[in-house]
Amino acid sequence: MPLILGIDTGGTFTDGVLLDLNTKEVKEKAKAFTTREDLSIGIRKCIENMGDLDPRQVQLVSLSTTLATNAIVEGRGCRVGLILIGHESTGNLPAHQVFVVRGGHDIKGIPVTELDPEAIRRAVTEMRNQVDTIAISGYLSIRNPEHEQNAQKIIRELWDVPIVCAHQLTTALGFHERTVTACLNARLLPNCLQR
Repeated sequence: MPLILGIDTGGTFTDGVLLDLNTKEVKEKAKAFTTREDLSIGIRKCIENMGDLDPRQVQLVSLSTTLATNAIVEGRGCRVGLILIGHESTGNLPAHQVFVVRGGHDIKGIPVTELDPEAIRRAVTEMRNQVDTIAISGYLSIRNPEHEQNAQKIIRELWDVPIVCAHQLTTALGFHERTVTACLNARLLPNCLQR
């Protein structure tokens, strides 16, 4: 029987449910305390509390987190530095510092302009000790993530800081939406959720 595993990490409890994909019947429900220092501990305990579960039957896993939603609404989390590659974003961005560097691709994934490594190095120098994490969002990076990956490599050579690349989070074309998603993801990294 194919199953769907649903997990929600809340502020106090992590809730889980197993749903039969064919009959839409709830097969198991479970609960465990949310472990904010490492969400995987509470998730694992919740799954264990469901009893015998054959992972080969699970066809889909859906993870939501009220904890993350609450942190965003309450303004908690990491200070995010953002590097935009090849395009400025319109609208507000949930980042503390924003830098735009040359680079980016066209709709076919062909580079429009070469990536500017020196601008990335300057941005990292300015962000050091001002932010906790870095988000990288390249124009049309879902067509070709090369510039985001190269920027990430440059940053790692200079600073041991958590980095989130936008192309890893969504395949949607919307540059602004993808950029916001990367920033919010960076903001919610576990080492900063207590802020």
